[in-house]
Amino acid sequence: MKKIMILPAILILLALLAPEPVSASTPVFTSRDSLPADTDYDQVEVTINQEEGSRTYTVYRQGGTNETDLYSPYIAGHGCATCSAASIIGAYTGRKLEPAQLVESVEKEVFGQEKWEKNYSKKFEKQMPLSLYGVSRLLDYYGVAHKYVRSFEDQEAVREITDHLKAGKPVIVLFSSINRNEKKHKGSVGYHTITFLGLTDEEEVIIGEPGGSGRIRFSTVDQMIPLLFPCKDEESEACYFSGRKKSGGYILVGTEEEEE
Repeated sequence: MKKIMILPAILILLALLAPEPVSASTPVFTSRDSLPADTDYDQVEVTINQEEGSRTYTVYRQGGTNETDLYSPYIAGHGCATCSAASIIGAYTGRKLEPAQLVESVEKEVFGQEKWEKNYSKKFEKQMPLSLYGVSRLLDYYGVAHKYVRSFEDQEAVREITDHLKAGKPVIVLFSSINRNEKKHKGSVGYHTITFLGLTDEEEVIIGEPGGSGRIRFSTVDQMIPLLFPCKDEESEACYFSGRKKSGGYILVGTEEEEE
C-alpha cells in the first residue's frame, strides 16, 4: 500500500512546488500618479501600460493649434471624433497626425471626393463630425486593427469594454447628453466622441478628452455606459454623423473584426 501511494504523493509535491502560471488575462493598470497632472494644453502626451510594455497617445484639443486655419473652426466645433482618430492612429502607427491633416486630405482620399465635399461645402453649423463608421474607415486605411461594435446590451458592453481596457487597449466611444436610465430629458441633445485610453490602479477609466479645459478626465465604465447608445442601422455607411439611428456603439482598438 505504501508503494502505491508514492506516485500520487510525488505528483502533489511537484504541483505545489511548480511556479504559478502567468495568466494572459492578468489586468493591466496605469497608476494615476504616473499621468500628467496639468493637461490644459493643445496637445498632451499620455503613456498607458499594456500587457507588454506601454503605448503613448497624443491627446488633441478641439480648436487647438493646427497646421492650417482653413478647418480650425470645424475642428473646434465638430472635431471631437477627428481628434480622437488622430490620437489612436498616431499611437498605433508611430506617425503623428494633426487633426487638420485628416480633415484636409485623408478623409477626402478614404471617403471619396463626393462625400467629403457634401459635408464640408455646407455652412459651418450644418457640417457634421465623423461618425464611428467614418473613424473605423480611417483606422482601416492606416492598418489599425479594431472591432466596431454597433449594437450592444449594457451588461455585455460593461464586460467587454472593461476586459478590453484591462488589457491596456483603448476604446473609442460616442456618447450623448441623454442618460438612458432616466425617463425624461429636457433640452437639446448633444453628442461627443472621446477615447477610453485605459484604467487606473483604482479601475477608473482614463479618458482622452478633446473638449473642455483638460485633455485627461476620469470616470467609470458603469457611469459611462448609460450615456452610450447602440446604432440601430447595422448597415449604415454614413461617414459623417447623420442622426442617432445611424450612429452609436463603440470601437475596440487593437482587436480584429471577427469574420462571420
